[in-house]
Amino acid sequence: MAAYEEIEKLILLIKTAIVDVDGNPYHMLFSDDDAHQKVWNVIHKSMSQALWISDDIFKSIRELNKIFYAGTNASSSLIEFGKLNYSFVAELRTRLEKLHTRDMLVLHDVPGFLKGKRISNDYEPIPERR
Repeated sequence: MAAYEEIEKLILLIKTAIVDVDGNPYHMLFSDDDAHQKVWNVIHKSMSQALWISDDIFKSIRELNKIFYAGTNASSSLIEFGKLNYSFVAELRTRLEKLHTRDMLVLHDVPGFLKGKRISNDYEPIPERR
């Protein structure tokens, strides 16, 4: 259950939006321009208990991880990143909410949940940074 609490924290941070003075929205997760490590910590905590979250949720968070890695560096503006990727992150949040709700309905069936996990030794290459 702790794994899903971390997913809920991530969802909350990408559910809340802020509109900048230029009229463009971005998500609260990206509101501190220099807090790159904070974003990485949220993503890491959400992914770190992969055994206890569904494969679909893990893949969705990995998508966020990949786009964040590819679209930022230590000196980039998180707010600008958030604005540029607002729609993608909003769609990802909607998907995460649906998957989270789906998983909550079957979490009590631990053996069934674990049987549904796909064992894989594949990986996805790290995207290039901008």
